[in-house]
Amino acid sequence: MRSQNSGSRKANSAWWTISLAALTLALFPAHSQRVQGRCASVNATNARAVIDCQGTACSQVSLTWDEDKQQYKAQNSSDRWVRVSAANMAADVSICIGPGKDAYIALKSIVAPYRANYGEACDQAAPGE
Repeated sequence: MRSQNSGSRKANSAWWTISLAALTLALFPAHSQRVQGRCASVNATNARAVIDCQGTACSQVSLTWDEDKQQYKAQNSSDRWVRVSAANMAADVSICIGPGKDAYIALKSIVAPYRANYGEACDQAAPGE
């Protein structure tokens, strides 16, 4: 009976360990991205790629994770002003990016999709504003 309890405790302990690891990955996606990146020998920039975009300027705007600044960086490769908007569970951010410029979005996580549209009152804005 004693050895059966010991085996049961080990199984229960393993279940709790796995459950806590899964909960941690769900609650802290930035950490899980870094862990996944290290395990797959991929850097965090590639692990944090945002995949979905909606809007008229998606083909000309890229959004990448900057590990040093711990923020997303939007790059406008078009010859027109673009408004980029993104959100997470706590905030909604919108910035204007001039032609050929880049700017940082002050978010550490993004709930996809982000939006990228030409114009939208950006023509008079300062770059990155």
